[in-house]
Amino acid sequence: MENPKSFLSPYFSANVSSLVAPLQPASWNRPCLGKIGLEMEIFVYDRLIWQPLAMGCVSAPSAYGIQRRPNVVCTPQELLNRVHKLVPGSLRVFDAPTGELIGLNLPWEANFSLEPGGHVEYSSSPCLSWKHLAKETTQALRLLSEAGRGEVLFFSHGTHPLRFDPVPLAVPKRRYLILDRYLGSQSKGQGRHMMRGTATIQPNVDVVYYPKLLADTYESSWDQMVRCVIDVHPFVSYLFANSFFFNGQKNTTTLSHRQDIWAHMDKTRTGYPPASPDVPIAESYAHWGYQAYVWYMNKLTVADQPLYGQLTFAHWMEKGFQGTKPDAQDWLNHLGSLFPDLRLPSFLEIRNTDAQPFAYTMAPIVFWHILLQTPAGQQCLKAFCQSWPQARRQHWELNTVPVNPLLKQGAEDLFQQTVSAAKEQNLDEEAEVLKSYQRFSETKDRLRHQSVDALGFLRSQATVMPY
Repeated sequence: MENPKSFLSPYFSANVSSLVAPLQPASWNRPCLGKIGLEMEIFVYDRLIWQPLAMGCVSAPSAYGIQRRPNVVCTPQELLNRVHKLVPGSLRVFDAPTGELIGLNLPWEANFSLEPGGHVEYSSSPCLSWKHLAKETTQALRLLSEAGRGEVLFFSHGTHPLRFDPVPLAVPKRRYLILDRYLGSQSKGQGRHMMRGTATIQPNVDVVYYPKLLADTYESSWDQMVRCVIDVHPFVSYLFANSFFFNGQKNTTTLSHRQDIWAHMDKTRTGYPPASPDVPIAESYAHWGYQAYVWYMNKLTVADQPLYGQLTFAHWMEKGFQGTKPDAQDWLNHLGSLFPDLRLPSFLEIRNTDAQPFAYTMAPIVFWHILLQTPAGQQCLKAFCQSWPQARRQHWELNTVPVNPLLKQGAEDLFQQTVSAAKEQNLDEEAEVLKSYQRFSETKDRLRHQSVDALGFLRSQATVMPY
């Protein structure tokens, strides 16, 4: 692989190190106290008519195929307005080009935002411990519940279970309009389903540096841990798969229909970026992003933006597009437009996890806290990757039913070793969180095979109190 720095440096006035810097930790000298946060996406429904609140924004088919505009109790935008009235000091966020309400900043550095399909995302502040994060998240979910007034149902699941296709954007902010146009130009792609009907819970994790534990410097330790996260991704995807219904149909062929949707969209910006052993991981990531298609240019109108397959960032830098060439800010915008399962800003955004039932929201957070922020967990993760080398599983069918037995065995081994690492660190509460999730996981096959339709499944899982 040619060093990505040689690609990037001729085109920017900024120095080369500043181009890779957004992909690295904020400081190579961070003490052994890392921060942790989450982003979680939540589907919202009218409790009486079992329709998504987003259906109040658009004229579209209902879950029963009736062409109408449901009289839902409120729209997603009104739900945010209600939260705004409950929280002194909160600030509403509007999309400047369209005037659409798109989010709400909370006084404790957290925020709510609206996804393209009208579901709600909560982004926490960076917390000093997972227990602090759990309290903050509970507080946020209580606010949503209070704003819902008993009229709104909240549902946490990897995919939207009811039939909703086709539905216009419920939140038509400029960036979503551009992305919708771009993804719609991909033949047989599922990008528009991704925008409207998928939900994740995303741990945001600092890699804590323990001197002499794994490597001599934070830089090499961080690089090593990122490679391990990439290496174990099929096992983690198996452990946290939670997509039983999508668009009115039961999912019987894949472990996670959300993951299947993401696998059938723009492959230049999804999945896991390659990790060349000869190039630092941040530079490999930069090279990967350099080759990805461009869909967002701040200087162009919606109608003038490139379509799928029309323009890579490399071509934009070399040849220009519509009279423009990128600058350093365009590079940062492009990095933010990539959708990999692991994204590298100054912390790790781990994005391959389906939204979990509310009772188990913290399970993936605790899982990664142990593996990336405790000495025993880091040693466990490194040892596991050595015992399950990539070459043994590079040709596996990773997301199919019935499950590959080696995938199942490896996932169970990793989970048990993570529990053991928690116990070794005397983290009994963390170990119990994981064991509780394990008990839930044992019921997944039963849930998958229950003779229930999508609406029945939603009725059994949605709640007015998501905490």
